[in-house]
Amino acid sequence: MSEERLCKKCGRTLPATAEYFVASSECNLGIRHTCLDCRHEYDRQARLRPGKREEASARCKAHYVANRQTYLERQSKWRKEHVREVRAQYSRRRAHKLNAPGSHTAQDVLDQYERQSGACYWCNVKVGKEYHVDHVIPHAKGGSDGPENIVIACPTCNLRKGIKMPHEFASAPITIQKLAAVRAAA
Repeated sequence: MSEERLCKKCGRTLPATAEYFVASSECNLGIRHTCLDCRHEYDRQARLRPGKREEASARCKAHYVANRQTYLERQSKWRKEHVREVRAQYSRRRAHKLNAPGSHTAQDVLDQYERQSGACYWCNVKVGKEYHVDHVIPHAKGGSDGPENIVIACPTCNLRKGIKMPHEFASAPITIQKLAAVRAAA
């Protein structure tokens, strides 16, 4: 049978596990003498105390102002190390602002890159690390931001396509095949 512990706040006897008591590596058995229900009630009451929210907000703001450069350096470092995630976040934000349904992740982009074998969807030229994530049906024309609507495109094709639908882009004065032929000759 498992050990039991008495909550010092409410007086209930409960199993001495982290499921019922506040976990703490500093205390005996790895849990505090306060049950989770009492701790949640304490936290709720603390949030309701007048001025507590403003006080905590002011404290956080003061800490940020005092350590602004450190925060900015940490953020910059993370963005440089997680370029794909940043691109996906930016894309999700743009799609959200346009009320586009669906969303894709950095992993969805990598999966699409692998399905296309690193080649542009439109002209079939290898894109390497310099590629754009293109929406087959543009957001401006009601396309979703889901993985089913994204393809990997070379910057040239994506910028030329703009907000055209696939059939409009294919019938443009300089066709995809002509663009690929010009690239191959260069």
